[in-house]
Amino acid sequence: MDSVLAEAARLESQGTPYCMATVVRTVRPTSAIVGARAVVKTNHEVSGYVGGECTRNIMLEVADLAFADGQSRLLILSPNPQDPTVTDGQVIVKAMTCHSGGTVELFIEPHLGDPRLIVVGNSPIARALMAAAQTLPFAITQVVLDEQRLDLELLGNELRQAVLPGSYVVVATMGQYDDSAIDALRGIPLSYLGIVASPRRGKLLKERWANPQDNMGLDAPAGLNLGGQHPGEIAISILAQVVGLRRKRHDGREPSVLLQKLRQAYVEDPVCHMQVNLDTTLYKGEWNGRIWGFCCLPCQESFFNHPEQFTSDLNQGKELS
Repeated sequence: MDSVLAEAARLESQGTPYCMATVVRTVRPTSAIVGARAVVKTNHEVSGYVGGECTRNIMLEVADLAFADGQSRLLILSPNPQDPTVTDGQVIVKAMTCHSGGTVELFIEPHLGDPRLIVVGNSPIARALMAAAQTLPFAITQVVLDEQRLDLELLGNELRQAVLPGSYVVVATMGQYDDSAIDALRGIPLSYLGIVASPRRGKLLKERWANPQDNMGLDAPAGLNLGGQHPGEIAISILAQVVGLRRKRHDGREPSVLLQKLRQAYVEDPVCHMQVNLDTTLYKGEWNGRIWGFCCLPCQESFFNHPEQFTSDLNQGKELS
């Protein structure tokens, strides 16, 4: 089997998100070959070859977008684009920055698998959630501690292993270790965090969670207000809330947490005006009290040779399409 397809099959079997990038068209001169494929993981690890380093860097930017919203895109890299910053959402046209020139068109298709639903606790509501969620398209994991001998360090380790960015998390421990659970989740960009709690307990937990650096709000009490009292009814109200949030983001009516964080990470290369992920680019530097990001070494060198030439009317941090 083709090694790229074998890697895709391996990731698919593990439920690991990846993007498949396929070269669908080229115009010489370029090293890319029509039909060539590459698998891109969320950590930017690439298996396969679809072009040089400049092509690879832009492909990773577009793959980030695909991971964030689940939408496929056609990326067109051209030496003479009419406007390298204009997109219509599914077709993205950017300047080809490779010295060889040429045109490369890549179809980038995300394979995200089922979203993760993490249920913390073993209360009657937690068990009802696990049972009801079996009928839904989620990858479900339950994290439970021995309530007689609480090992909070073990709790943190298990949550960090189970929870991926974009996960939906419901803490249904009935107050046993819910505060420790939300502390362990800080810094992870979640799609949903709900706590099964009374309104009074929920208010205390919201105050504990409230922090400008946190990635999202906390829902406590979790679930839609359907008036349910039985554990199964409460479980259904929580799952209804989760499904509603998921479909809003999948249909594009509300940006996902991943996409919001991604938009915050991107800045405009002041030389070529490409969008650059400031967290991952190899080319950045400080000038005039600001960190500037660049798509490649020539842009970085050009900027620092004559920074004033590139900083007038610059829109740093421009929102991604």
